[in-house]
Amino acid sequence: MNPAFSLSPRAANDSGELHLVSRIPSVTISTDRDKPPVEYNYVLGTVEGRRNFVTDALRLAKQMSKGKIVEELIPVLLMAANYDDSVRSIVGVLPGIVKLVQGLDEDSFSCFLGLIMNLCCSADHGVLRAIAASLQEIVVYVSEDIVKNLLLPLLTSMTMSFWSSPRAVAASLLGIFASRPTLVKESGMTVMQWFNCFIELSRDKCQFVQEMAVSSLHQWVAVAEVHQVNIAEMPIPLVYECMTEEKSDAVRYLLVAELVRLAECIGKEATAKYLQFSFIAANKDPSWRVRHIAAKHLGSFARLCTHPDDLLDVFVALCADEMKETRAVVVEQLGILFLHVVSQEVLARMCLAVAPLAKDKEPVVRENVANIFYVLLSPNNVVDYTPKQQQALFALLTDKEYVVGRSAMRNLELVAANLGKYLRPGKNVGNSERRNTLSVPLMNRRGRRSKRAMSLPSSAHAGIGTLIPAPVGSVSEKQKERAALVLSGIINQLHIVSDSKNWRTREAVVISIRHFSAALTEEEFMPLVYIIRSLLRDSVSAVRASAVETLSAVANAYGPEWAALMTFELFQKEFAFKSRTPYMWRVVAIQSLSGIIPVVSGLSPMDLRRQELLQQWIRLLRAFSEDEVSNVRLAVAKSLVEHWHWYRACGVHRDILRQCAERLQHDSDVDVLQVAERLHLNALAEEGEKPYKYGVVREGDGVTRRV
Repeated sequence: MNPAFSLSPRAANDSGELHLVSRIPSVTISTDRDKPPVEYNYVLGTVEGRRNFVTDALRLAKQMSKGKIVEELIPVLLMAANYDDSVRSIVGVLPGIVKLVQGLDEDSFSCFLGLIMNLCCSADHGVLRAIAASLQEIVVYVSEDIVKNLLLPLLTSMTMSFWSSPRAVAASLLGIFASRPTLVKESGMTVMQWFNCFIELSRDKCQFVQEMAVSSLHQWVAVAEVHQVNIAEMPIPLVYECMTEEKSDAVRYLLVAELVRLAECIGKEATAKYLQFSFIAANKDPSWRVRHIAAKHLGSFARLCTHPDDLLDVFVALCADEMKETRAVVVEQLGILFLHVVSQEVLARMCLAVAPLAKDKEPVVRENVANIFYVLLSPNNVVDYTPKQQQALFALLTDKEYVVGRSAMRNLELVAANLGKYLRPGKNVGNSERRNTLSVPLMNRRGRRSKRAMSLPSSAHAGIGTLIPAPVGSVSEKQKERAALVLSGIINQLHIVSDSKNWRTREAVVISIRHFSAALTEEEFMPLVYIIRSLLRDSVSAVRASAVETLSAVANAYGPEWAALMTFELFQKEFAFKSRTPYMWRVVAIQSLSGIIPVVSGLSPMDLRRQELLQQWIRLLRAFSEDEVSNVRLAVAKSLVEHWHWYRACGVHRDILRQCAERLQHDSDVDVLQVAERLHLNALAEEGEKPYKYGVVREGDGVTRRV
């Protein structure tokens, strides 16, 4: 054996010692780059001691010379590697420690070989995968001499090892070494002989060795390129061999995932020529595990094909798979295929295959259908659905399983963004242009059908809209009509689900409603306003808080005119306070109005509505700042702090505001006092008014968020 592989003990050195204290192994390590040197003690016999040592290993290596690392750190790593709970962590830090050895040469690196060999002989498959990855990383930055004189003989010995663990590690490294012509020449073998060694490992009696080999197939594409070998000779023949039923389903399972990596390496043309057939065959595999992983990678593989439309039959077959997990995961792929991967005609047929799964008996399948709501309800895709299929999709919002309905409602932001691209392409939220309208049926709050004008909504928020491709070409009237009908169907379901007994569902409803301000005019949005106003009275505080936030977001979206109208209605109805009004409702009033009054100030200073509403609001603040319930006073204080920048810029009723703030700063309640202390009275505007931009909400002093 090469003497570099010897595990015989080195001669003792006075510079470092290992101390075994009592029966519990304990080590002392000293660093020589610290001034003065520092000693660290670790009790390796305990879990905590080993965890602390492995956590500190990299930091210690930075403070140690090459001699210290060799004489002290590596032996302790070997000792800690004898404990199963430390092995993976040691493998993770090993490349970093090797990299920290200054002037790394063959002599110093040979000291790591004992640890590396120990790790390569582990019985834990996870450790073997990790050490293989670490060695691949180490090979990149160590010198050519170290690789040639130390690691190449190690690889050769592992390839011929009697034990399966070293052979498994060797299978994952052969391609890395073979991609270096100097190493192939040094070995005395041709590159095809190297590949034959790899083939033998792929046929190993140990299944795990086969799995490691299959997971490394993509490495051989680079080998073929470097040595100018046609991929039809290496590694494609092995791909076909590993896909046969003679191999275990675990090997075929890993091969399907490897097909995607191979496709990334060889390009679209070669993928269509060499790999597409194998991928299609995997989707018909008798093993559900293989079909499942094929379904999971369908979208990724389709992106790498020259003709992804050819995978339509595969997609349809997987949608009808007997395993719920496979049906669920293939539905997810529609989100990838939607992004201009397949043609619109094929996408519509895929959606038609998914639509029946909205009534699947398994909640996990219905949940994934709800997660791609924005694809299924795209105007180009709904045209082929039957009325029952459309209703089944809308019914996901009211599904008996909470997770299904929640997923559908969370997806409504994308739905609104997508519909907006068809109904109002290129328009911005808050555009004051005259809006063209379409007359579509909507359900009013009492369930009666009514005719409401449905406008062409603005484009979706920029962050969401970038996820959704814009319609190709100009939008037709039929597409607009279909988008409007989809929107009305969703709104009808929201009225139903807003009465859910599950408060989390009600909260999800009121959160989702705010996104429709991008897809509806002010008039069309009114049916949804009824939901918001009803949920302001909800018995659960989280629902009330979400309703308040939605009201503020919608006001910012529609602008001062809408905000003024809404504020007038709230003052006349919900917030027309009488005696014995519950304190909770007074708190809701403060929270709701404080979010939309700043938007109202966007009206002209000469506008009588602006003056009247600001006066009413200031009177309300003054009254509630003296409220007998501390929670109400606390709400006033929080409102002032959150919108203090607006009060400063607005400059109206400064004396009253100062009185309210001073009163709150001397409040008897500690919580009110702590919040009110954040108000800076000197910051109130002394004269004049400054225009307030209703698209920006100020939080405290200097903190800004855009709505």
